[in-house]
Amino acid sequence: MQVLINTCLKISVPTFINYTFLFLILTQGLWDKVLNIGNVGTVTLIFCFFSVYFALLTGRNYLKWMKTPPILFWVAWIIYNYIHWKIIGIINTDDPSLFILNSFIYPVATMCIVLFEGKMDLKRTTLIILIALSIYVALGMLFQQFVLKRSENLLGNSLSLKACMMAFFTMFAHTKGWLNKKWLFILLTISLTSIFFAATRKALAGWIIIVFLPLFTRFNLYKPADFLKMILLIAGFFFAYNHIMENTHLGERFYQIQEQGQKTNKTNIKALDFLADRAIQYDLAWDQFLRKPYTGIGLRNFQVVTKFPYVLHSEYMVQLCECGIIGTILYMLFLGGIIAKIVKQNNKENNKVFFICLGAILCMLFISFTTWTYQGHAYFAMYGLILSTYCNDGKANFKISYTNMAKKIYLEHL
Repeated sequence: MQVLINTCLKISVPTFINYTFLFLILTQGLWDKVLNIGNVGTVTLIFCFFSVYFALLTGRNYLKWMKTPPILFWVAWIIYNYIHWKIIGIINTDDPSLFILNSFIYPVATMCIVLFEGKMDLKRTTLIILIALSIYVALGMLFQQFVLKRSENLLGNSLSLKACMMAFFTMFAHTKGWLNKKWLFILLTISLTSIFFAATRKALAGWIIIVFLPLFTRFNLYKPADFLKMILLIAGFFFAYNHIMENTHLGERFYQIQEQGQKTNKTNIKALDFLADRAIQYDLAWDQFLRKPYTGIGLRNFQVVTKFPYVLHSEYMVQLCECGIIGTILYMLFLGGIIAKIVKQNNKENNKVFFICLGAILCMLFISFTTWTYQGHAYFAMYGLILSTYCNDGKANFKISYTNMAKKIYLEHL
């Protein structure tokens, strides 16, 4: 895209390192699982290290943004869960160091870097992230389904859930005027197609929330033309829905939801039937929460304690069951802080961006019913972009003169 070339002609070395880290972390899993390229994880760690190194050496102050209340709450969540691990002495992972990197360090680093670089150049940062997600989704779908012809879904739900985030960054860039309608259609089509290939039900619902919420809010029902457009859009939506339900594997999986829920839901709460095969996890997790309500059983320890064959597939129950009331409060303060910033600064000038960001948050709230999100690097890139858009603290002093910084370092060492 020519627009990206124009924005990347001049970038500093620290910014280049930050963008490279973002690219590697957002395409994580593609290189080793699909393309069989090794040592990408080591390279990612190196770029993460140098990102922090340059932040400390050059005085780049993106680390100070960890004091922003939403990020501060998430850092507190990380510290709490790490200390909790040390106290209870149970870690359900083969490599604790790798888990700490992927679950604690990389997500918050992604969020802070996107926040900082977004303040420096929101357009360039958005497009870099969008390209990384597009490559991940497109190559993941292409190589898995057509080139390698593997029957198993190597990337799992990660492919389709990152497609949701790809849709968010696409809608955001288009609303800002950085993508034309042609690229909007192409990228949304790629993201939606990948969801059909992976047949992930929650991803399709999340994609619909992100894409259609902003569209519906732009209609003025008092204008006949807009009213007609909305009717046609709704009709097209239901036609597409019926076609999906009757002719695709994804549709078959939607039909299985209630049947699976009735088999696995051991409670008297019929509403849990919509969770399909996740319903039994809610029952088991709630039982563990009642046994240790304040501190929980420890992050990732659901399998160890309950002997269940899978990890806990619900961010809400992860917080309650594994992190307890303490962790849940920190999680709610983090997410609530982001929502508060979006709502507080909503006005007519950024009304379109408001509904784009609100759609992304609603998507997260929805998919959190049936998946865990604390490890999702793409989710934290989304959080970072939203904070970069709505957080104005210290914006005037955010630009850095590297020439003055170099002179200062030189004079101090004379």
